[in-house]
Amino acid sequence: MMFALPSELLTFSDVSATSTTDRFGNVIPGRVAASPSVRCYGVILPGTSQETRDAGRTRDQIVTSYRAFLEGQVDVSSSARVTWRGLELEVLGAPSFHPDPATGRIRHTELSLVAVSG
Repeated sequence: MMFALPSELLTFSDVSATSTTDRFGNVIPGRVAASPSVRCYGVILPGTSQETRDAGRTRDQIVTSYRAFLEGQVDVSSSARVTWRGLELEVLGAPSFHPDPATGRIRHTELSLVAVSG
């Protein structure tokens, strides 16, 4: 185990955008699983949070960033999502791989994640 924090089993699901049309001709966006899930051990830590308030809106939009540190080399696409402690988080950008200085092998994978509500 390489993390000082307790790691937990995470499941990343790659998703692709789809859309359907209802009986009135309205396009309804959606997402479906595009490939098998990737299961790995890792740690997710909270980052920053930003709240947007617009006059006249009934809800505020809150965007919260997270960092995921996964053990070893994990190939996760930028369209993947993970559900962590009840939150659905989206992968933001490409993963970065960090080698072990002693062996040169990939020690861990780092991901940026984001949750949007409102």
